[in-house]
Amino acid sequence: QRARDADANGRTDEAINNYEKLFFYRPTFEGTDAAREPYARLLLAAGRDADAAKVLESLYRNGGSNPRQGLILAEALRGAGSGRKAVELLMELKQSAGADFRPQVEIMLDDTIDGGLSLKDAEGLWKEHQTDSAYTQYQPALAFKLAKFYLHVRDYEHASEMAKLVNSKYSSSPYASPATALLDRLKARSKVSPRTVGAVLPMSGKYKPYGDRVAKALEMVLTNAGYELVIKDSKADPLEASRAVEDLVLKSNVIAVIGDVLSGPAVGAAQKAEELGVPIISLSYAEGIPQIGGFTFRAALTIEAQAKTLVSTSMDQMGWQRFALLYPRTPYGIAFTTALWREVESRKGEIRAAQAYDQDQTTFKEQASKLVGRFYKGTRGDMSRAIQDLREQGLTGPRLQSAIEKAEKNLQPIVDFDAIVIPDGPNNLGLIAPALAYEDVVMEHDPRRLERIRKATGDRNLKSVTLIGGATWNTPQMIEKCEQYCDQSIFVDGFDVNSPDRQVREFVAAFKQAAGTEPNLLDAQAYDAAGLLKQVLTSSSAADRDTLRRALETQPGYPGVTGVLKFDVDGETVRTPVVLTIDNAVIKQWNAPKPQG
Repeated sequence: QRARDADANGRTDEAINNYEKLFFYRPTFEGTDAAREPYARLLLAAGRDADAAKVLESLYRNGGSNPRQGLILAEALRGAGSGRKAVELLMELKQSAGADFRPQVEIMLDDTIDGGLSLKDAEGLWKEHQTDSAYTQYQPALAFKLAKFYLHVRDYEHASEMAKLVNSKYSSSPYASPATALLDRLKARSKVSPRTVGAVLPMSGKYKPYGDRVAKALEMVLTNAGYELVIKDSKADPLEASRAVEDLVLKSNVIAVIGDVLSGPAVGAAQKAEELGVPIISLSYAEGIPQIGGFTFRAALTIEAQAKTLVSTSMDQMGWQRFALLYPRTPYGIAFTTALWREVESRKGEIRAAQAYDQDQTTFKEQASKLVGRFYKGTRGDMSRAIQDLREQGLTGPRLQSAIEKAEKNLQPIVDFDAIVIPDGPNNLGLIAPALAYEDVVMEHDPRRLERIRKATGDRNLKSVTLIGGATWNTPQMIEKCEQYCDQSIFVDGFDVNSPDRQVREFVAAFKQAAGTEPNLLDAQAYDAAGLLKQVLTSSSAADRDTLRRALETQPGYPGVTGVLKFDVDGETVRTPVVLTIDNAVIKQWNAPKPQG
């Protein structure tokens, strides 16, 4: 009864627990069998499909093959990943069930064949039942399902074979037309124009400026070299990006694709590229993109690479061990913070404080105060001791309150970290840095001015804290917004627009002429991706996509404006970011401090 009551009140876990106690402690109870079906339904509701299937299998086989229980068992089998068993059970039910249950069985059969089978399930059913007259009604659906499976795993020979079978043997079925479309798609996929390259970029909406800039960078390399560059708008949408790749392959016959720059569309584009077997070079830092498949490569600097280099520089070169974090609740901010935290801990460093904020905040007093232990003053041991001392002095009432307020005002910040990591851009840095200064966090690195601060505070051991960050810092606006607080800061990026390197200088000048502005990391990465692709196409004489994929996998490295671009075994970019600093209002490459003495 307790199990039924819990179930009636929506307490699924409690109901399951009560049923399991009943079966364990009273296995011979006369109502045990009757309780197993509601128990199995609860297991299904809790997502425990495999457990539900075991219970229902016993009930169904030992209880006279009740069709209602059979339907529930089929649902459990499908959920547990046993699609073939579910179909074969449903076929049994179709033969034995009465008119009341047969429509439900047929609906579930159609649904399971369409969306509940694995490739192994579908192959097993086809091998066992392709000539079975009982399965005649479902053979066209099963054959077409196999054709789609084979297309998805890039087994184009078998995909074509099954689609042709549907067309010839089941020409009157509703699957004949989509099978024809699949064959047309396979035929179009095999057509390749070796001098046509596709790009998937956000060419409309709020991200259009990014797409326009990247398009310029690609054109500078490919169009100028005589390649046809076909650009499709992803509309900042994963599904649209997927469609764009399909159009580029099936209609424009591109040999390769570059893009997208945005995380979601980049994943959608890469997944479709894998399905169609076309090499794609992604320009997104989204986690896991190269692992989508063997045709996917990445030319973008990853957040993990930024965090690794920033921590390495901080700990190995600067000798810092303790860090504080101030980060926005954005995908980039959270990902950067997670990667950096992991890297610091792996090196036995410490994260001494961490505070998050909303991206659209305009004041950061609360976060700065919490970071240095001044927000919850009553929880600090030194404040508790100060209050105790005041009471021991005999202060009470208003005099005590006034003395406490004075003590709180004079409470020193807890600055037990060497650097503050802020993975954000110049607008918020320009608001955060003054908030930190208001909380008496010293960010002064000029020796003479720092000495004056020590004398003024009477703290001879006072040390300056350094602000550090990632690629979002590398913009002239950072100097304007962050002012003196970011002087001698340390940050990393994949591209230094001020580099004296001749290749970089030529690229910067050409991009400014083409786009009317200086290039940033995204532009430089696109430029190098196009340069790498052009070099590989030229050196390998690749005329098909498989040959190009193998050439991309084995290319020794392309010397680009972002450094040498090459891929590891997963297709991930292998690149060490450049370390930068702001020195006297100029962004320049950072140099490790010279050893003293």
